[in-house]
Amino acid sequence: MLEPERRRRICLAIGLGSIAVFAVLRGLNLYGDPRPWRSGLDVLNATKYPASLSFLLYLVWAIAVVMLYGACRWYAGLKARRSDWWMKFV
Repeated sequence: MLEPERRRRICLAIGLGSIAVFAVLRGLNLYGDPRPWRSGLDVLNATKYPASLSFLLYLVWAIAVVMLYGACRWYAGLKARRSDWWMKFV
């Protein structure tokens, strides 16, 4: 376990670093809505449409894992209870 003061400094550094990276990306207009800004608050409008391909792939993968979890648990229990020859291959 980290000491509370060291943990606080690490969390503060991670948070400030994340904000700095976001500010640089938005300042260079590399992330978010690519339209020109009309006011200072438009910098915070970081919508990104359409969603990136990597995000969609991760989302589909996560949904598949959640949906298959119950079936896999059921099959593992069935396989533990029975010893049919064909179950060794599945």
